[in-house]
Amino acid sequence: MIFFLIINAIFLRFNFLSFFEPMDSGGFQALAYRLLEHQKPYVDFLYHSGPVFPLTMALFMTLFGFGKAAIFAHLLFTSSAYILFTYWIAKKFLPPAFVFFILLVTTVSFHWFYPFPNFGTDALLWSLIGVWFLLRAEPFKNPSSAFVHHFGCALSGVLACFTKYNLGLPFVLFFFIVSFFSSFRPAALLGFLLGMFLTVFLLRIFLIPDFHAFLFGNLLPYTITQSNRIADILKPQTLMIHAYFPVLLVTLFYIFPHTKQFLKLTVLLTLSTLGAIIFFSTNSAHFFSNVPLLLGFILICQTYGSDQNSEMRTGLRQFKYGLAALFVLGISVMAYFSAFTLALLKDYHRQNTYKLQTEPLKGWSSPSSWGPALDHLVPLIRQQIPKTDSMAVLTEMEILYPLTGHKSFKGLPLNFFMPHLERSEKTQSDIRNAIILNPPDWIITENRHYPLFPFNVIVHITGLDNFLLQNYRTVHTFGYYVVLKKINHQI
Repeated sequence: MIFFLIINAIFLRFNFLSFFEPMDSGGFQALAYRLLEHQKPYVDFLYHSGPVFPLTMALFMTLFGFGKAAIFAHLLFTSSAYILFTYWIAKKFLPPAFVFFILLVTTVSFHWFYPFPNFGTDALLWSLIGVWFLLRAEPFKNPSSAFVHHFGCALSGVLACFTKYNLGLPFVLFFFIVSFFSSFRPAALLGFLLGMFLTVFLLRIFLIPDFHAFLFGNLLPYTITQSNRIADILKPQTLMIHAYFPVLLVTLFYIFPHTKQFLKLTVLLTLSTLGAIIFFSTNSAHFFSNVPLLLGFILICQTYGSDQNSEMRTGLRQFKYGLAALFVLGISVMAYFSAFTLALLKDYHRQNTYKLQTEPLKGWSSPSSWGPALDHLVPLIRQQIPKTDSMAVLTEMEILYPLTGHKSFKGLPLNFFMPHLERSEKTQSDIRNAIILNPPDWIITENRHYPLFPFNVIVHITGLDNFLLQNYRTVHTFGYYVVLKKINHQI
């Protein structure tokens, strides 16, 4: 286990600076910066997911400062914790060689292809912790043990849900269903329901200042525009991805005579597989959940162990066939992510040819299309735009707020995710009203996406083009980027 933690840390240390792009790399840090400014999520800014991830980002930023150290610490913590919890689950049920193999697949396939903190990987960690709670003391010896562990399972599931709801919500439902199969069902259900409602209550009180704005102003408008992804769930190629469905079929085939004996584990494997497929289908970054493969190995090993003590023996040969099939599937997953990671790192080095010079991001590789602009705009804003003046960034370079020390402009989204913005009239209206009702003194925008107009497509889609033409003038340009100053504004 220590070997994999070290290898993972070394790999991430030498590769996490390989790409820095404005939407995720910059946007997530700008999101945490808004919380540190004491802005209220879903009220002061638009954000389409739960509050746990930005709070986690803000926590690491508080501990390690804004910049590379906080990002690496968060990245290392999440990936190391995923390896640790995988190890703690596997060592309870599997021989050392199988534990080694599971850790190998997990390490290579989890965060290496995307070496930057993400709410998807954080949500996967919380869901894995939920599985750990379910299996840590299995079989439960008494009702109090079932109560405590199902309470912890519910807490982890809710945190996964309020990190990335398209992963966490299915897992909360599935964990609840699994609770019905506990040997101490009343205690398990009571623990789960209490843990779920208490966690939701605390998150509502401390992290969601306006539940109506959270649900109807942020979450649902975004979800509606992404509903086309749901149709991908039942596509044959989706079922085969990351070997989720093949692992389920292989495992069920080899344990079929014993499904009743291991009903709780079988239900957990089936539902976890469905949850992983849903997450893959509804997420833009296709992160890997190791839970189906891990549970597949556990179930086959548990079945063989019980078989050896019964009159109904499937035999060592069938046992080996099942494990061999899972090994092949695990190797295929690892091979896929190894090739995918190498290809992405090659693309990162080819596309991100510019090294940022602005502290505390100095040394990060970025695209030449915006890296030089960032290094140019930061000192310009620091020198020419007083911090007492309001500034709105109408482009994907929200990282300018923390880099220049300016207050983040309220009423704007985490990032201008075009597939959502183009379809959501409400989000367009929210952005338009934020600018028109409280015109900022300065606006940073760009013009590369809409060459027939002096501003970018964000401005055009939100219906702000005429307003900016009438009320602002261009005072500086660099490449695609434009600095606008409100007419008659005096510094």
